Amino acid sequence: MQLSPFLQQSIHTAGSLRSRPDYALELAEIASRSAPLEHWLVLAFAAVTRIPYLVAEKAIHSMTNMQQKIAALRNMADDFSPTEDFRQSIVKLLDRARKLSSRRATYIHGYWIVRGDGRVTLLRHTEHAHSAGRERHVPISDMRKLVDELGQACADLETLIAPLRPLVPLDADMEARRRPR
Repeated sequence: MQLSPFLQQSIHTAGSLRSRPDYALELAEIASRSAPLEHWLVLAFAAVTRIPYLVAEKAIHSMTNMQQKIAALRNMADDFSPTEDFRQSIVKLLDRARKLSSRRATYIHGYWIVRGDGRVTLLRHTEHAHSAGRERHVPISDMRKLVDELGQACADLETLIAPLRPLVPLDADMEARRRPR
């Protein structure tokens, strides 16, 4: 399999996955599923607070940590959800998103090691690379499961906020008010 220079660099950044492109491709899939999840979190923030998407996007993207973004949406959902059922549903979804985000961060920021026997292990990004024995084997099925769960969380968020989308003010109104740069 011929890998693009960008993917080769990503594999190198992820550690020694160059010899395991199956893992590298799953890692890339995990990374690519994170952007849609963040989009739906921004849209949920806009829908709950009834502010334009562009404003919600600016607010959410000003936070660099996904856990902070989820906490901010949780705070808004607690105060501004249209119904108690909606609040309970979005809180459950946000809890799922928080857990998925934590697993995603472990994979994306972790130090990958391919053993001589081809077994792939991962050392958490919060641990030192010299922490012998602290790495754990990661079955590729665990990575595929995370990809599926990220996709399902996006679909569930989309379904939950679909009735609120008409309440989100049009971005065109905000574009007209934006200061020229």
